[in-house]
Amino acid sequence: MHLEEKSIEIRSMLRANRLSTMLRHKTLSLIRVLKKTTDLPQPIEAHPIGFVDVKIHEYSDRGSLHLHIWDSNKKQRSNLIHTHTFDFISYVFWGWIEHTEYASVESLKPTHSVFNATYQDEKDERFFEKTSYRCVVDKISTRKVENNERYRLPKNHYHRVSAVSPRCVTLFLKEPMTSTGLPSKVLIRLDGSKQYCRKSAYYSKNQLDTFLTQTLACIEKGK
Repeated sequence: MHLEEKSIEIRSMLRANRLSTMLRHKTLSLIRVLKKTTDLPQPIEAHPIGFVDVKIHEYSDRGSLHLHIWDSNKKQRSNLIHTHTFDFISYVFWGWIEHTEYASVESLKPTHSVFNATYQDEKDERFFEKTSYRCVVDKISTRKVENNERYRLPKNHYHRVSAVSPRCVTLFLKEPMTSTGLPSKVLIRLDGSKQYCRKSAYYSKNQLDTFLTQTLACIEKGK
């Protein structure tokens, strides 16, 4: 079975919250097929919050399925509180992560500025532009998400996520975008800066194969 067929089956199971042995088996099979695949849909990004981002499949409705390989020993380039412009489901296949949701609250003594996040693919850059809105950050909840668990986050909700276990593998199901006219946002402590720019970083297919080999070895040892 090819990546496209596996991706369609997995999306159906994630949406239905069917977190079963079958889903784990299909995810493991997906990783093995991915290791043999030479033609990937896009570059393999070294995401600034500390994981390898592999876009496995883009669906006809513009949703997409990604594999995230986390290494908590690697230094994170950034782990800002942020929003997304789409709903998503994150499923922990191996290891565990910590997921925290936040709210921005108006205050006479703000601690953070709100920045709009834009992405310029042609320059491989992420831009954060300061808005006039300032706030304090209110933590709503923190949850440890373990093997064979998932969480769902609606668009425009603030959150932050980090790997807790030394090695972690998650599936990230990006739902189709519904236009709201709102960019994604990040919360940054007040420091006088008006703009941030972060250069994107990428891995080669050979580097990805190394990550996948290491990941599969960890999973086999854990059985």
